[in-house]
Amino acid sequence: MKQKLVSELLRESDFQKIQHYVILRNDTSKTEFLDFKQVQLIKFEERSIVLRLPQNLCQVGHSLTLFLFSEPPKSNLKMTTKNAKFLKTIEIVGKVSDLNNSLSKQSEVVIQCTQYQKEEWHKVITSYLERQRNINKLLSGHKVKLGA
Repeated sequence: MKQKLVSELLRESDFQKIQHYVILRNDTSKTEFLDFKQVQLIKFEERSIVLRLPQNLCQVGHSLTLFLFSEPPKSNLKMTTKNAKFLKTIEIVGKVSDLNNSLSKQSEVVIQCTQYQKEEWHKVITSYLERQRNINKLLSGHKVKLGA
């Protein structure tokens, strides 16, 4: 059986970046964090999400409202969590269940989702899972020899 070239397996869509940007409101401390460049989406599951963000924005037990954007907000837009609702966002309300401050100046925060748009959230999860399946399929189809 003739093995396919890598170029035959690749599609343009394989290189389109999937990314979401997050701003948040700490409903417990009544503060907002709007610098989406400093918030990283690390992991998400059906009812939880893990973020890496600057330390001291929240504590275990705090209630947070997250706003997920599929495109970065325009720089000329005065971003607040109040006007985020009018943009294309997915709003998630949750409670901080775990916090790891062992990173330099950053925390990894586990948020248990309590209120969210299930259909929209499912679409986000599905898009990441599908991308990972495509990558795994590509990698499993070709064994790359490293070194000479």
